[in-house]
Formats: sequence, structure tokens, C-alpha cells
Amino acid sequence: MSSESLLVYKTGGRYRTTPYKSDGGHCFCVAEDTMNGVLLTEFEEGGAIVNQTYKMSKDPESSLKEYLGAKDISIENTDTYNKVIYKSACQDCSGILVRELDLKEPRAISKVPVVPIFACTKCGKRFYSMTDRYLRKLVSENESLFEGEELEEKKKDIDAFINTLNEYIVRVFASKKIGRLR
Repeated sequence: MSSESLLVYKTGGRYRTTPYKSDGGHCFCVAEDTMNGVLLTEFEEGGAIVNQTYKMSKDPESSLKEYLGAKDISIENTDTYNKVIYKSACQDCSGILVRELDLKEPRAISKVPVVPIFACTKCGKRFYSMTDRYLRKLVSENESLFEGEELEEKKKDIDAFINTLNEYIVRVFASKKIGRLR
């Protein structure tokens, strides 16, 4: 995100930016005034997660501005929030996939999943979204969660380490009958 002004649509406790250039593509960010702080989630235009961070703040506008490094943001109040919709349809019924947190009021959100979940608006099936880009960011920002041997493996071959983590994640979500979005 550059330091130019950015238009943000505010609906209740949710703030959604217009698309902006980021790492060669376009992204948008959603800031939510949750029960315990501000959740900032950055997405690629197709709905895949880029980053997610939680600030112990009660000021979504300042948190959003700081996160994006924006010089200025323009807030426009609106009655309708555009939910985050994933770029592909449900693999079972071809229904629309919406971010599960968008189905709750922001102030009712007390627990934030590390892995974003999308739900089909037609059949209700749930899917998780975990890109390699997001997983790499999680690993680099949370190295304290890993043991010495795991950190050595990461240092030796980051791609193999990420593949191993992806395999574990697939097993965990498969046991909960939650599919993976590609």
C-alpha cells in the first residue's frame, strides 16, 4: 500500500477499503471493531487471505490507517456491507462462498480463527482458506511456537517445511470435515 489517500466504506463496525496495489496485485482490507479489539484482515481481490492481525485497540480507523501505512483515508458511511466472497464456487453445489465472520455482527466476534473459514450460502458446507503466502507470514511471525528441530528444518528448506505444515493442516481440517479452497 502506498501512502496515498484510500477510500474506505464503513457499515456499522466494519470498514472495507477499495482495492489497492500490493505485491504486484490488488488487495483490499477489512477492519472490524470486535468485542476485544480491532481485527484487520487483508485479502487478494479473489478473497484469498494475505494477512490477518489483531490490535488491542478500540479505534478501527487509526488501526487501519497504521496497518496500511496510508497517509490519509476517506471514510464513507454506507448501509450495505459487501461481504468477502471467495473467487470460486462451492465444490458441492456451486453456491457462493462467503467469509464466515461476515455472517456475525463485529461486536459479537470474540474468537478469531487463525485460518479463515468460508461458508456456502446455499448448502452451508464450510471451507478453509490457507495460501502459502499467508502460511509463510504466520510462520515467520510466530517462530516461538516451533521447537528447535522444526526451526532447523525451516532454515534448511523453507519450501519443504511449508509443505509439511500444509499436510498437517489438511489432516486437521479433514477430520472436521472442512474442505480446502484452492
